[in-house]
Amino acid sequence: MQNQINLLPNEIPTKWYNILPDLASNLEPLPPPQGEQAKNLPNLMIGKCLEQEFSDQTWIDIPKELLEIYKKAGRPRPLFRASNLEKKLGTPAKLFYKSEFFSPTGSHKVNTALAQAYYAKKEGFKIGEIPIIFYERKYGESKLSTNVIREGLWVLWKMRFRQ
Repeated sequence: MQNQINLLPNEIPTKWYNILPDLASNLEPLPPPQGEQAKNLPNLMIGKCLEQEFSDQTWIDIPKELLEIYKKAGRPRPLFRASNLEKKLGTPAKLFYKSEFFSPTGSHKVNTALAQAYYAKKEGFKIGEIPIIFYERKYGESKLSTNVIREGLWVLWKMRFRQ
């Protein structure tokens, strides 16, 4: 029984799966933004991300440039077989989970953040940092290691001068 699946870089998926078209019933549309909120929306939201969010396409192509960025960020992560859960449920299905303990950030949010930064740059957004103060947390460390921050800045730097 294979307990771990590791995709090679050339096996990384080239499309995102969008669950919306496969839902049994359509979701209620969100109410349109009103007033000041509507005026600021183009300045706050990344158009391509919104387009994908409400797409009726089941499969959405991942741009080749972004796939290269994912590979440099150590994607994809391995899948692990949940054989104990399979036994507990008594299911013939093979169940897998993705663990981020190999990830320097300890998070899958890197996938989303890289895609958002990629599309924001393409749409001309200025990428910068806005400091956030956590009043409840006076001490502690960031979840991001210095190497991850450095690599993220390096990727953005290369994107800037590639155009």
